[in-house]
Amino acid sequence: MLPPSRYRAIDRRLVAVYAMIRRLNSQNDPESVLQSILDMALAVVRAERGMILLRDDESGEFAAHLARNLENETIGDAGAFSRGIVAQASAGKSVLSFDARNDDRFRELKSVSLYGIHALMCVPLRIRETIIGAVYVDSKEDGLFTPDDLRFLEAFAEHAALALANARRRVALVAETERLRAEAAERAGRGNIIGASPQMKRVFNLIDKVVTSELSVLIQGESGTGKELVAQAIHYGGARAKRVFVSENCAAIPDTLLQSELFGHVRGAFTGADRDRPGLFEQAHEGTLFLDEVGDMSATMQAQLLRALQEGEIRRVGGTQPISVNVRVIAATHRDLQREAAAGRFREDLLYRLQVLLIALPPLREREGDVRHLTRHFLERIAAERGKRLQPVAPGLMERLEAYAWPGNVRQLENILQRLSLLAGEGPLDLDLLALDSGLRRMFGEEPDAGGPAAPLSLATSERERIVEALRAAEGNRARAARLLGVSRATIYRKIKELEL
Repeated sequence: MLPPSRYRAIDRRLVAVYAMIRRLNSQNDPESVLQSILDMALAVVRAERGMILLRDDESGEFAAHLARNLENETIGDAGAFSRGIVAQASAGKSVLSFDARNDDRFRELKSVSLYGIHALMCVPLRIRETIIGAVYVDSKEDGLFTPDDLRFLEAFAEHAALALANARRRVALVAETERLRAEAAERAGRGNIIGASPQMKRVFNLIDKVVTSELSVLIQGESGTGKELVAQAIHYGGARAKRVFVSENCAAIPDTLLQSELFGHVRGAFTGADRDRPGLFEQAHEGTLFLDEVGDMSATMQAQLLRALQEGEIRRVGGTQPISVNVRVIAATHRDLQREAAAGRFREDLLYRLQVLLIALPPLREREGDVRHLTRHFLERIAAERGKRLQPVAPGLMERLEAYAWPGNVRQLENILQRLSLLAGEGPLDLDLLALDSGLRRMFGEEPDAGGPAAPLSLATSERERIVEALRAAEGNRARAARLLGVSRATIYRKIKELEL
């Protein structure tokens, strides 16, 4: 049988292991973890003094990071003394000395007599096969430490090193999350909306006025004018910047799916609903929900959206329990909702909810001088993405770009510059590139069609004629025509139906 004193030591260690796991798992700050490691190590083995030494990633040297019961002026000396002991621990070997004064390994060290050290232990802090530091404890009492104490301290150090690594990882993840959030905010901020024309300066002034408020904003503009960029600028410039920004195009989804997408559904609500699913309102809680093409909503969906905005709560499809949501809704449309409301196609009460402030985005053809600024911006981005130098634009081609009506607005300009840059390879962008692409030749009036010479589209060109021109250039392929115009496939399908093309 073990003597009672041995049982008491084992009980003390078991209690310490339980306390250690509970405390280390509850701490997220690496410094707090280190404090706990040292305090618990001293308490369990009843040591008088102790240190934690950490390895420098660059030099590989150990240095005292934290000490207990050592005067500040002696910590450096203690660290120097410990390096000899840590040399063994750094190789993965633990050190135990019952009587350091008569131990051949340590008795020549001046610090043994200077500090009156009798017993000492040093164990590595190791994560898998990597030594990240060491725990050192000592005492002036003869024979205080036992092999059981050393084994306990070794096991303790393995758990402690893992807890330290997890705490460091959490800190790194938080820092990385903040960095990515800052980058996203910078990309989505007002600086990402390029324009120096008087029309865009008015837009910037309106954005500056609404970012600090919770007012509902309706953004009106043609497809491709950058409505979502404006919504992001409002979100990331305001109080909800650290919360989520969620967007949905209401014209691209049928009513039955849009209801589930916005409000979520419960399991069994319809065929295929095999589990509960939160909708975008729930996902955007305390953040911003951007609803693009809200003017294309059906009367039923308009009523459901109005109820959600009025009551501040939603119900999942098939559910009965109301769910409170705190969401800033920013809406956008290419339609004149005042005219739609007057014609009875859009609820007037919903319009009042959505349009406390209207931001009207001008089409690119009305933004004098902005094509040049945007061209420079997009070509810089293309060069960065492809790891190539910035390609210059020949004056003749720039004149064509500035004269074109851009029915697909900024999105179409970006698409065309991507194509031109690809055709140019490492060379400049010039008019010779048009000869390499029949779609570009037709677009800029370089190639006649069956109906005679194709003149560049003018400011007076109707929406119908622009779509017909794009469809002709795409040889009837709607997806290609959408890309030429810089709009989504859903938009061009809707326009073809509306215009009975």
